[in-house]
Amino acid sequence: MQWKDQEWGNQKGQVGLFTAFADGVAVYTTPVAPHSLTTFSDTVRLPLGVQSLEFKYRVGGGGGHTLTIKNFAWEWKPPPHGGCCQRSLTDSRVAAWEYPNGVPIALESKTIGCSRNTWMPHTTYNPATEKCDPVAW
Repeated sequence: MQWKDQEWGNQKGQVGLFTAFADGVAVYTTPVAPHSLTTFSDTVRLPLGVQSLEFKYRVGGGGGHTLTIKNFAWEWKPPPHGGCCQRSLTDSRVAAWEYPNGVPIALESKTIGCSRNTWMPHTTYNPATEKCDPVAW
């Protein structure tokens, strides 16, 4: 997008990505907009399980503040998942000992052995539950 705050005074304009629930938790907030029209883009990796989102903007407090946004666009890509190593077919808890230094992470491909446990290619590691969860689109 191209954007700018008003060309004088304090800069307060921002754009944010929030959960679309009553709590409206911020998932991502841009830095404040510059005074001159500038191109801005960013990549945001969403937390696992986030499904409903909405963009919001803040112009600023008081009078006279403006925020100009041109050519706003966004693109959603499914989270990368390369599978997960779980304890067995029926136990979806992650087999942490199969990961480097015993620390499980979400993988983009099968980069670990998972030789003593069960490799599940259509799952991803969920740090909140410490399980291999099915990938939901």
